[in-house]
Amino acid sequence: MSKIVRLFKFIKEFKKKRECPSVVNFDITSRCNLDCEHCYWKKTSDSKKELSDKEWKEIFLKYKNKGTSSTFLTGGEPALRLNVIRMADKIFNSVTIVSNGTIKIPEDIQRRIFISIECGVRPCFRTLS
Repeated sequence: MSKIVRLFKFIKEFKKKRECPSVVNFDITSRCNLDCEHCYWKKTSDSKKELSDKEWKEIFLKYKNKGTSSTFLTGGEPALRLNVIRMADKIFNSVTIVSNGTIKIPEDIQRRIFISIECGVRPCFRTLS
C-alpha cells in the first residue's frame, strides 16, 4: 500500500467518532537484548509473562474494530517479537516501532521506526561471563 493511500486512510479514520482512542501504545514484550542503566522499562517492569501471538491478534482486532487506526509498538525491545510487529502491520493503518536499533527490522515492514540514540552514549550492553 502506498504511503499516500495510508495517509488518506489515516485522515479518514481520524475523523470518525470512536469508542476508544485513534492511537494506542502497546508494550508487546518485557524482554530486551540490552541492559541500559537509564532504561525506564528496566526500572519499572517486573512482568516476565508475555502474551501469545494469538492473544495479541485478538487485542489488535478488538482495538481496530473499536476505531483505533494507529499504534506505537514498544517494550522492552519490540524487535524481539517480529511476528507481532508483522501482525500489527497487517491490522493497523499506521504503525510506529520504538526500538534500540540493534535488531534489524525486515524491509517488508515499511513503517515508521524510532531508534533510541541513548544506547550509544551510556553503557548498555550486557557483559558475558
